[in-house]
Amino acid sequence: PARAMGLQDRGELAPGLRADLIRVRLSGAMPIVRGAWHQGERAF
Repeated sequence: PARAMGLQDRGELAPGLRADLIRVRLSGAMPIVRGAWHQGERAF
């Protein structure tokens, strides 16, 4: 989707690209947030 919108600095996890990340695990069918990163810094 990022490339389709012409956004060349995001869309994958790679050095020099922008990326936010949410780490989750499943507890049954319920997703549980285990961590979050914004602009390369851990936020949670």
